[in-house]
Amino acid sequence: MPEPAEIQQLENLGQDVLALMIRHDQLRPLINSIITEKTLDQIKLSEPEQLQAENIYRQRHNLNTAEDIKRHTKKHGFNKRQLEWQVQLQEKILRSSKNNFAHKAELHYLTRKEQFDRVAYS
Repeated sequence: MPEPAEIQQLENLGQDVLALMIRHDQLRPLINSIITEKTLDQIKLSEPEQLQAENIYRQRHNLNTAEDIKRHTKKHGFNKRQLEWQVQLQEKILRSSKNNFAHKAELHYLTRKEQFDRVAYS
């Protein structure tokens, strides 16, 4: 359930935009993005991590030149800060996932290990 701050952000969009988003089933993804942003804003990447994130983003989107980046930014309507957010997003999600869920994943694996193990013989 969205928190009051997220609800306020949605109300600021205006009823027409809100109705349009509901009709096109885009409201839930927006709420998820707002919550994700709030969670990930607390994570700060070091300079090497930022460079790695930038390289991965550029490879993923085939951005080889400054002109490619400019075209990509214009196509998506990003300003410099928004592009930086998109570049760092996957790295921040990865770090957050590891920090918050690595121990749970290991525990889950250990409790169900027998179901995952396979023995093959011939």
